Amino acid sequence: MQVYQRIVILLFSLMLVACGDSPSSRWMKMCKGSTSECKCIADSLSKKIEKKDFTALVDQIELLEKEGKNVGSAIFGGGLVNKDVSMAFLQSAKACKEQDKSQSKEKSIPEAPVAAPPAAEAPAVAAPAEPAPSASNNELNSINGIWYSGQWKYGYELKNGVGIATSSNSPKFAPGDIILRLQPVMFGEFEGEQMYKDGKFYKVHVTLTPDNRLYFEGEKNVKWYMDRVK
Repeated sequence: MQVYQRIVILLFSLMLVACGDSPSSRWMKMCKGSTSECKCIADSLSKKIEKKDFTALVDQIELLEKEGKNVGSAIFGGGLVNKDVSMAFLQSAKACKEQDKSQSKEKSIPEAPVAAPPAAEAPAVAAPAEPAPSASNNELNSINGIWYSGQWKYGYELKNGVGIATSSNSPKFAPGDIILRLQPVMFGEFEGEQMYKDGKFYKVHVTLTPDNRLYFEGEKNVKWYMDRVK
């Protein structure tokens, strides 16, 4: 009987250790989003990818953050475990962020935006929400460079989340003006404000796409891409 009890206790102890070391629990400890958003991502990944891939994903993200490397670039380059795992992570993160947003929709009612498309209008400036406490600089560094819209004929140089116009499509702003400010909210995702063609600032949500472009979703349901020139 004593032997049986010892075996049961040992198995129970091993179960506790295994649970504590699960990729989901490790992800929850290092995730920068809200508790509900982080749990949603963990649950989603547990269903989409194998446990060994989930463990490898968490290992790599922990290592990249420890070394001060850019996690967003690794994800978009398919560098986390493999491209399928990276894309599964991106899809889960985006879906969970949207779900989290819709659940806390009492934050603020957005004002009516401008009629013209944001890219066609000048980019925007305004103080965005507080940045995520870690990896923010790395995320902003991933989008440093010169960006241009062939569709709307304007461009800017982005540095540390601030966009300074390099070309204009509006009399309301000129090269040298600040027309965009962004802060990271998740790996490869940013929020802030851009100046539209009417010279006013409007809220935008920006995603760094796998093909290394910036995809903008602005107020008044306007969407457009910016291409990296340099």
